[in-house]
Formats: sequence, C-alpha cells, structure tokens
Amino acid sequence: MLNRTLTIVALAFIAIALCLAGLGWYFYAGAKAAPDSGPEPDSNQFTVTSTGQSFKPVVCHDITQGCGNDHFIARFDRMPHVMHPFGVTVEVGDSGKSSPTGMHASFAMAGMEMGLNRYRMLQQQDKTWHAEVTLPVCVQGKSLWNMQLEFKSATGTERYRLTFESPGSLH
Repeated sequence: MLNRTLTIVALAFIAIALCLAGLGWYFYAGAKAAPDSGPEPDSNQFTVTSTGQSFKPVVCHDITQGCGNDHFIARFDRMPHVMHPFGVTVEVGDSGKSSPTGMHASFAMAGMEMGLNRYRMLQQQDKTWHAEVTLPVCVQGKSLWNMQLEFKSATGTERYRLTFESPGSLH
C-alpha cells in the first residue's frame, strides 16, 4: 500500500513539473516571438504580409476619436475591451476613388494570429459602414491589436491596417 501511494505521489510531482516546464516554454517562446515596435509606419508605404497581401498601414492614436486618411475614417463607439461587443463605423470620403461595394474588418494581435476574427461590415443609409465586433482574450495578456480594413470596389480591393491598444484583461 505504501509503495502504491509513493508511486502516485511521484507521478503527480512529475505531471506538475511537466506542466510548469510546458508553461515556461510557452511564455519563453512567446516572448522571443514578440514583434519589434520599431518606427511608426509611413502611411504612403505598402507593406506585404506573409500571405502575400499588401496593405497600407495607418497610424492610430485614439480609435474612439477616429483614424484614417483622405479615403476613410474608422471609429469605435467606445474603447474596446476583450469579450465585450463594441461598434466599428467607417466613413468613406469622396477622394475620387470608386465607392466601396463591400467591406470587411479583420482583427489580430500584433505578431500572432487570434483565429478567425473577420466581420462583414454593413452599409448604412448615411453611406457609412458598420459592424458589431468582439475581441477575443489573449492568453498572454497583450493589448496591441491590428485591424485590417478591406474595401472592395469596381476597381479592385484595397487593404489598410490600423494598430490600436485595448485593455488585455476582462472587465
């Protein structure tokens, strides 16, 4: 009986040690993969993603006040918190470009994918586009997000990436 108890205790300690080692490796590897923030992007420069899609980065200091360029302004109706819905509205300007026939917003953490977080934006009567969005929880507690806006029109597809911060914990 004592031998069996010692075996069970030993196996429990080994299981705990393996779990701790796995968590340590997970967080160590995640810290190594963290992206370099570097300089702010130049809004006239195209960047190509690993999937070969190009997008124009847009600097965004306060997404609730609106961020964009001469083609569009994107605005959140409140500061986004993970697992809490919020509204995203995009106003399209008259910049001489063809009007969008469709629009999507996708969300990912800076430097890591967060699963499928793609939302179809619906055109409103006032010619804005709107979607209700919910950000997932990041297990590493990070708060730097990328929103990629994809505009489809008769002349093709344009993509813009806005970076913003959101509190990483549940509220």
